[in-house]
Parts: sequence; structure tokens; C-alpha cells
Amino acid sequence: MRLRNASRRLRIALEAKHKERESIARELHDTLLQGMQGLLMQVELWVRRTDLAPHQRDAATAIEGKMRDVLIDGRDKIRLLRQDDQGELDLVSELLTVGQGASTTSPSLFSLRVEGEPLPVCQEACIEIFAIAREAILNAYRHADADNVVVTIAYEASALKITVSDDGLGIDRELMEARQRAGHWGISGMHERAEKINAHLQIEASSRGTTIRLTVPKREAYHSPPSANFSRLQWWRQQRPRRHKADNASV
Repeated sequence: MRLRNASRRLRIALEAKHKERESIARELHDTLLQGMQGLLMQVELWVRRTDLAPHQRDAATAIEGKMRDVLIDGRDKIRLLRQDDQGELDLVSELLTVGQGASTTSPSLFSLRVEGEPLPVCQEACIEIFAIAREAILNAYRHADADNVVVTIAYEASALKITVSDDGLGIDRELMEARQRAGHWGISGMHERAEKINAHLQIEASSRGTTIRLTVPKREAYHSPPSANFSRLQWWRQQRPRRHKADNASV
């Protein structure tokens, strides 16, 4: 009975959390994103004007590109908010979509590698992992000027490891720390998300490129298999009615 009551309370809490996330996503879509879409259409019309000076057209084009990036970022975040807690976010396909989308507007080539046998990843951890890796991929395309951007997803027994690397300009460590303090590149947010799931985030930068490594311990990363005690309890519950039926039949 205690197990059933605890399961019921957990289910109610998860349903309430999902409804709240759905409500927030709906409000963001109906207000912020719709407004951004309208502004983007006006900027697109502005860029097409024939009476603009070259420097004005360049500025308008840059604004259009930034607005389009913000709109895409917002849509991705809303899609994550609307992700059903009972469903599974496919980490491989989602990161592949992000990388392929970013590569359409850049000469940098994108590739994704999977090492090990894919394991089911906890939904809450998967959302944070995706957000961190996505930020790393977009940073590589925005700032690295690389020829190649490579994402590696390694399913290991002790941890889930995500690596995003590029062969671009690299980031000067002092500059990276200064920009991190100023809130640029979303590095602070990446560290905060990693802390939420007890993961370790490491950033290595040199003149040969940048590598971002995320290591998520198995306890936080993977769905835990049923314990032996729980399996025996299930077996006992399945067998118990049969014994009662046999006893009644004998009487």
C-alpha cells in the first residue's frame, strides 16, 4: 500500500509538472515567438528595399540573421518544454538535427559518432545533456571558423560521455574566462546545467581547436534496471493468486 501511495504521489507530481511546462511553452509560443516572427518579416522586407545604402543593408542582414537564430533557439527550447515526460527524447537524432541545421549556413562539415550500445537515458538528464551539447555545437559554428565539427556520444557502463570538438581557431583561455564572466557563449549556463545532473563539464581550447567534454555518471544518465528485490516482489504477486485458487479448488 505504501508503494502504491508513493507511486500515485509521484505520478501526480509528474503530471502537474508536465502541465506547467506545457502551459509555459504555449504562452511562449503564442506571445514571444509569434511577436519575433512578425518582427522578422518586417526586417526581411527592410532588407529587400532598393534605397538602402550598402552599410545599411549589411546591418539589416546581420540583424535578420541574429533574429533568425534567436527564433530557432526559442523553438527548440519550447519543443523541449513540450516533450512528454513519459516519452523519450532521442538524443542522437536531436543532436544530428541541430548539427545538420547549423551546417546548412556554414562551410563547416558536421559529423556525429556513436560509440557503444545505446542505452535508455533518463528524460530529465537527457534534456540537460541536449541543451549543453546544442550550445556547444552552435558555439562552434558561430565562433570557431572550423572545417569540421564532430560530436561523439559514448555509451559506457560507468557514464554517458558527450564530446563536441572542432578544428577551428580555438579560444584563448583568458578571453574565454572573461567572456564566461560576462555571460557570453552560454558557458555559464552549460556549467549550471551540468551541475543539475551531477555531471562534469570540461572545456579544452588551443590554437588547434576547441573540445568540450561532458561526463554524466551512470546513476544520473541511465534508467536503472529493476532491482532483484523488486523482481521477486513482482513474481510473488503474480504467483499469490494462483495459490489461492488452488487452495479454494481443493476445499
